[in-house]
Amino acid sequence: MLENREVMLRLFLDLFRRNTVAPVAHYPDELLDTLHGGAAELPGRAHHRAAHPGIHNSAY
Repeated sequence: MLENREVMLRLFLDLFRRNTVAPVAHYPDELLDTLHGGAAELPGRAHHRAAHPGIHNSAY
């Protein structure tokens, strides 16, 4: 997503300047906070890690 935004900014700079486009640079931090928040709710879990299936995920 971040790479796509960077490419879009380069290709369509005028479009971004003329319109209100929300920034996405904060997305990774918000995603990590969300993952940690969900893991903290699991009973009996004093320590948690955020992980993803990587190449095993169709969205990878």
